[in-house]
Amino acid sequence: MVSRLELVLRELNENGNFRASLFSTNTGLVLASQKAEDVDERVVAA
Repeated sequence: MVSRLELVLRELNENGNFRASLFSTNTGLVLASQKAEDVDERVVAA
């Protein structure tokens, strides 16, 4: 079964031109991401 978090990460990585990962720490979850430089934010927001 695919969790909602997995769906969000897949959407970010495949369609949002991000490289996102989710990490678990003692205090909670951490989302780490890096945006691709060649993406126009106005296009992503639309």
